Amino acid sequence: MSGDASERVREDGEIVEALRRREEDGLRRLLSVHGGRVRGWLRMRFAGRLADQDIAEILHESAYRAWRNVDRFEESKGTLGGWLLRIAGNVAIDLLRREGRQRHELLGPAVEAARPAEPVPEGNGNLREVVRRLIDGLPRLQREILEADLAAGGTAEAEPLASELGTTVNSVYVSRSKARRKLAEEIRALGLIPEEDRTS
Repeated sequence: MSGDASERVREDGEIVEALRRREEDGLRRLLSVHGGRVRGWLRMRFAGRLADQDIAEILHESAYRAWRNVDRFEESKGTLGGWLLRIAGNVAIDLLRREGRQRHELLGPAVEAARPAEPVPEGNGNLREVVRRLIDGLPRLQREILEADLAAGGTAEAEPLASELGTTVNSVYVSRSKARRKLAEEIRALGLIPEEDRTS
């Protein structure tokens, strides 16, 4: 094994250990070391189908999934960079399938496409009011990130948002992902998303 390859294996091992300890530095280093290659591959593989903002979101969602599922990584089956690449490919395909390339955010079908006075089960008021209450019930950072996304009409830029909220860019991506997942679960539990729109 060459010196460069040996150094990369050592560095990847350190990144994996940091991810297993749930350290944000692990996310930062994962993106720093492998993000450029993954970003380039996404641009080439999905040319004309993904905007730069899509690619940035896919990359950070992929890093978050790697952080969350790092115990599934097996060095004997491939490199850390290759594993992140496979995750990113799956995230991109999921995005294209789920969004139908209309690039709605999670809140799009639940908020923007709903009729203003549409009733929902159990007398909860209209759909927008219910979603507003669900957002209000989220932890502060998650709530503020979703509110910024809504104000931006999509996904607010992570770097200025992190600065404004006094947190890190990685924390913005992680908190956004958690907030969207929680919101989706609660919306589905209330029966507000039609059966055909639900995804696993």
